[in-house]
Amino acid sequence: MINFNGQLYMDEHPLLQANNRAFNYGDGLFESLRVFAGKMPFLERHLERLFGGMATLSLERPEHYNSAFFRSEIEKLGTIEGDFRVRLNVFRAFGGKYLPHNHQPQFLISAEPHPEPIFKLQPNGLQLGFCPTVTLPSYTPTLGAKTMNSLPYILASIYFQNQGWDNCILCNEQGHLAETANANLFFIRQNILHTPAASTGLLPGTMRQLIIELAQAQSIKVKEGTWPLEELAEADGVFLTNAIQGIRWVESLEHWRYQKHPFTPLLLDKLNELLH
Repeated sequence: MINFNGQLYMDEHPLLQANNRAFNYGDGLFESLRVFAGKMPFLERHLERLFGGMATLSLERPEHYNSAFFRSEIEKLGTIEGDFRVRLNVFRAFGGKYLPHNHQPQFLISAEPHPEPIFKLQPNGLQLGFCPTVTLPSYTPTLGAKTMNSLPYILASIYFQNQGWDNCILCNEQGHLAETANANLFFIRQNILHTPAASTGLLPGTMRQLIIELAQAQSIKVKEGTWPLEELAEADGVFLTNAIQGIRWVESLEHWRYQKHPFTPLLLDKLNELLH
């Protein structure tokens, strides 16, 4: 089932209209989040980013667009129990071309079962490479908003698949580390947790911020900054984060090799403690 503006439809039901602004212009936002045994422990973090993105796109936020409302709308899809991956889309109502006729939002929610009831660390580390064909801009008018315009990440994903890797590192136009095709980047050096700053042009993930907070709560020093790709040659450990998979450790970046640093399972355990 899918939930379109509060009404349930079978997932094969045709909903797309020719004047749909999400389809024609990418005029919208989305969030991907996990449901654990019917609970949504990080929903408020996703909505905070979503509402900020709506303001950036000049989308009006109705008074009822709040945590309780979206929790209820997600539960309509049968997520009251069990483990799910949920996608929440919010986009501008139809009308207009580049200049919209209105700023009213519509929403579409879909859910699919997820096989894991908690975040798990994979047994084998990820194999990464550098993607030279995609460069992220360090500034855009929609910086920080998770918009439907995801072509850089699509092209990067195709690239790393063609190379036989699990993911790839993306840099900005200044050559600074930014993120990967579908996750934020962390590396450990001299027992300090490093992560690229938001000013590099990355999408600041909800999981990224949560990991920063968990690390600081464990008295782990966290440094946000700008570094060239070569900085990873001296890293003692590397891991990636996103809202669906949590934390995934990296074993190699082309010819550089890494071990699973003790910070990685520690932070994963602290993350799982928050689920219930």
